[in-house]
Amino acid sequence: MRNALFTTVKAPDDSDLCVYSCNGCSQPYWWSERPESSASRVKNKAAKLFRLALQAGVPIEGDLSVFDFVDVEMERKAGKQNKDRSRLQVVEWFNTERLTHTFKFSSIYENIPFTNITSDFVGALDYIFYDQEKWIVTHELHVPTSFNELNVNKTKGGHLLPSMHWPSDHLPIGACLSFKRHADDCACGCMPAEVRSIFEMAELRKQAMMRGR
Repeated sequence: MRNALFTTVKAPDDSDLCVYSCNGCSQPYWWSERPESSASRVKNKAAKLFRLALQAGVPIEGDLSVFDFVDVEMERKAGKQNKDRSRLQVVEWFNTERLTHTFKFSSIYENIPFTNITSDFVGALDYIFYDQEKWIVTHELHVPTSFNELNVNKTKGGHLLPSMHWPSDHLPIGACLSFKRHADDCACGCMPAEVRSIFEMAELRKQAMMRGR
């Protein structure tokens, strides 16, 4: 099974990797405990939400599986001691059919036909939203919009993701934005005094994760 998973994504077999596959779509992935890895970040965020649910008294069924490191009784006790936390604060939004917000967002990729393509699914799953009143889009990352553009070698099934030319099961999207300001000498606060780059923010987040490890 391990060899078959690597073969499906045309990846070399690495015996040091712990490989998993999705129960729904069989997409293979490998785990990393590094705090800056996407897999570890998702796990930590999900564990935080799970603890909140336990503290709020949400009932659970079955074994904890990947969250077996969470002490259920300790979280239940912490929830009872915290009088400000209620069950509704954690789970009420699950009961809302259509979530709403007060932001006025626009999509950078308005008419993109797809960002994910499998043998039984074609559709857009990835978006970048921004506030047109505060930002200006200066550049957009090119995204293929046809099967022909994805399948440059014209091979059977060559448009499916991931492929030799597109190594992820999602097409990358991206954009450069700049702050919109009223004038160069504007002092109304529309431009923050210090704007860090995405690379600086990533480094700060990495350092914070290492300190909390």
